[in-house]
Amino acid sequence: MRRFVRRQASPIGCRRGPLHDAAEVARAGVPTVMMFTQSLAGLSHNKAEDTKSDDLKMAVQAFDRLARKTVNWLSTQKSKG
Repeated sequence: MRRFVRRQASPIGCRRGPLHDAAEVARAGVPTVMMFTQSLAGLSHNKAEDTKSDDLKMAVQAFDRLARKTVNWLSTQKSKG
């Protein structure tokens, strides 16, 4: 599953950094993905945080694509076993 998700990721990549709750979920053995969208001025977890509408739209499309591919992948795994 991890290799599958890495192949779906953007070629731009993501720098490692924040762990959030996803680290705890992954540590428990649950396949986990974090998706980030660029914030204006690099602000995060702040009242002034904002994101361009086009960037939000692209993030939703990426999440939809990942979700659909994951469902398809899971259905092929189920049929194998």
